[in-house]
Amino acid sequence: MGERAFLRLARQNRWRVRDVRDNPEFRRRDIDFVVEGWTVEVKTDFVASSSGKIPFELFADVWRGKLGWGIYCEADYLFWYFPFENEFLQLKMSDFRRFCLKNAQSFEARLMGDRAFGLLVPLELIKSQRWCRLWSLKPRKT
Repeated sequence: MGERAFLRLARQNRWRVRDVRDNPEFRRRDIDFVVEGWTVEVKTDFVASSSGKIPFELFADVWRGKLGWGIYCEADYLFWYFPFENEFLQLKMSDFRRFCLKNAQSFEARLMGDRAFGLLVPLELIKSQRWCRLWSLKPRKT
């Protein structure tokens, strides 16, 4: 869902996009698209609208010590999709990671499901950072 919405956003902005989701090398690095020379990982979030927080995954499997996307993702940018608002937050991954790790003690830490573990980061705090940009999708033409 988020990936399709991202491709719409890219078309609206006339970005040249290469879809690398099926490429094992890019999948290992947690990258969905290459856009104009920079790399993108897309996340979709149905809960942030009501919770006011987005997750930053430290461990994908806390019991096996498998690192989460917040640590291993090598994309230049995260595009975080909010379907109810039809909006994206563009986050510079290196800055977002640094911010979350530096301020980890300020955020709620918890299990996410039965294996993942991470931080719940306030959305309004993220939106106030200089490395964050909001994109709205234009309504589809009928």
